[in-house]
Amino acid sequence: MALFAPQRNVVIGAAVVGVLVLYVLGSETRPDQDAGSTANPSQCRIASTVDGLRVRSAPTLDSAIVDRLNSGDETDADKVVENGFRKIGEGRWVSAEFTRPLPGRDCG
Repeated sequence: MALFAPQRNVVIGAAVVGVLVLYVLGSETRPDQDAGSTANPSQCRIASTVDGLRVRSAPTLDSAIVDRLNSGDETDADKVVENGFRKIGEGRWVSAEFTRPLPGRDCG
């Protein structure tokens, strides 16, 4: 029986390592799975409906372009809409016409 003790220790060690690997891999996917449940529904969040949506520095067509969003890109936004532009950050505005609020979000 003493001959099998080292083999048993190797098997037990391998099983423990396997459980730890599965735990680590599982913990990496949990935040994505829970993302919807931790979302703040009072925070407005929008998605671009077009490729190349211009993000401007002010709510006017002649203001500087500071960034672009592609179709499906999501971003937090304010409820503020001015001159047809929705504020998505300090010095960041997009045409509200080419965005849609994400389901369950308050963009009032």
